[in-house]
Amino acid sequence: KIERFSDADRKLLVAASVQGNQFDSAVIGEALEMDPEEVEDRLDALEHVYVFVNRVKEYEFPDFTPSLQYQFVHALYQNALYASLRPTRRAALSGKVARCLVQHHGAEHAVIAGRLGALFETARDFATSAHYFLVGARHAVGLFAFREALSLAERGLGVLRGMPEGTERRQQELGLQMVRGLALRMMKGWASPEIEPVFARARE
Repeated sequence: KIERFSDADRKLLVAASVQGNQFDSAVIGEALEMDPEEVEDRLDALEHVYVFVNRVKEYEFPDFTPSLQYQFVHALYQNALYASLRPTRRAALSGKVARCLVQHHGAEHAVIAGRLGALFETARDFATSAHYFLVGARHAVGLFAFREALSLAERGLGVLRGMPEGTERRQQELGLQMVRGLALRMMKGWASPEIEPVFARARE
């Protein structure tokens, strides 16, 4: 089914697959440097002619940029398109999509920080990725979502391996270890054997 699409439609859908199963017309248009109306026209055809995507809603980003949100009809479509990307192209598109999302969300980026961390990780921008995983973990703690906070903190610690040794890396690790320790304490209690090495590393 994908092979029947024009090159332009396939390019659009591949970029959409980078943002995720749900994606925004404004973000994809900016990432590909396409006219917003052309993007919406193509997505409309992909919805009504090919039944490949569904429109979810019309809304405005926090910076008042209008957009249409779509989702792939089946997760397999997104997976197949994403898998077709070469690593360098995947990294480049992930960085563009992430920067567009940061721009449109402004000071309200904490609500999508986990997604931004994943996109910047794919873009090989490890310092920025670790920063957003930390922001996302702290935001999750504020919502008492300790399991999510733990997951994001551990993801951020994994990203640090791609950063050079230095002050920035140590500061990021300290923040991530503290959130990780807090999440473990709230989930398992002080007696958990997993907590001591986390705070020991933070102290170090």
